[in-house]
Order: sequence, then structure tokens, then C-alpha cells
Amino acid sequence: GTRLTYINALNETGARDNFVKLDLSFQGYLSFRRIVTLGVMGRMGTSWSVAGDRLPENHRFRLGGTSGVRGFPAGGVAQYRPSGLPRTWAVQDDGDPAVTSYKLVRDGDSVVNGTVELRFPILRKQDFYGTIFVDVGGLSESIGDLHGNSLRFSVGTGIRYLVGGQFPLRLDYGFVLDRRCASVDAQTGEFTGCEKENIGALDFGLLYTF
Repeated sequence: GTRLTYINALNETGARDNFVKLDLSFQGYLSFRRIVTLGVMGRMGTSWSVAGDRLPENHRFRLGGTSGVRGFPAGGVAQYRPSGLPRTWAVQDDGDPAVTSYKLVRDGDSVVNGTVELRFPILRKQDFYGTIFVDVGGLSESIGDLHGNSLRFSVGTGIRYLVGGQFPLRLDYGFVLDRRCASVDAQTGEFTGCEKENIGALDFGLLYTF
């Protein structure tokens, strides 16, 4: 599918700017004797603005959990430097502009992500199904800024219960394959002795992820 969105909103300086946001995705399915289904999904999103500003915060792309790359909490995937360390924002204190703190960049103006998922029956007559999946995704400020270490990978398994034989209740557990820094020293912006990401996370939802 293709979604093209025009956004007229305030930029970081408080002036109005015009943004165009493009979100492309595809899904494909292969069924084996109508019992086992292999699903594939891919997505790419990016944006442009007249003044070259970043998208407004509520329009920026995010990854993690149901929004893509299970095993991470919702919005838990960061942007990354070529070294593999997360990118950070320097944030000034509104009460004292001389005070600066640092936080991880957990959104972006561009995104890529995809999934390969195998779905199979567990108790077919009782409408219980299982799944095994591999997820991948990365965030950046532009498609050209993406690199190998931008991408995060997870694998996992889950169960589905079809309510009324039609609407799936979904419970997945994803495992992060490459655990990285999950925090930064707020005062210095350094990653020395940084806390590592959790090994994985549960993800619950209604309907399939794609």
C-alpha cells in the first residue's frame, strides 16, 4: 500500500512549515495446503519539508512492539551511529538554558522494517494457531542515513486465538538478537557502563500485525 500525507505544522523554531510524508508497504502470503501460511511484509517510509526541518514529533516514525520489530517495547528502537551506539539528542532545560541533558533518539524522519512470519495450527478445531517470526527494522533522519548498524533484528514465537473463528487475539514474545545500550548518561551523553536492553518483550494485540 501507499500512503502520502501532507502536513502543515509548526517546526522546531515555532514557525509553520510544510511536510510531505510517504509510507510504502507490501504484504505477500504463500499457503501450503491451506494449513501453513508463510507471510512476508516490507515497509519504507520517509519525509521531506520545504525548510528542511524534522517532522513534528507526533508524526515521526517509531519502531518497537506492534509498530514493528517485536521484542522491543513500543517506540523502543533508537537511531544508531555507524559504531552501533545510539544517537542522542542534546536537550536544553526550559527553566535554565545553560543546563543540557541527553536522551536517546527513539524516532526518525525515515524508517525501514520487515517481517517474515510462519503461521500454523496448534488446535485447529479450537481456533488456536501458532507463529514463528523474524523482524527487522531501522530508523534514521533520511533514507540515505541508513547503514548496517541502523538495523535491529528479533526472532520470536506467538499464539493466536480466533474469536468467532475470524478475529485473532495475538500474544507474541520476541527476543532481541543484538542487545545494545538502552540508556545514556543524562549529564554527559556518554555510554560508559551503559544499561543493556532487555532480552525481549511480550506483545499483545487484536488482529494480525500484517
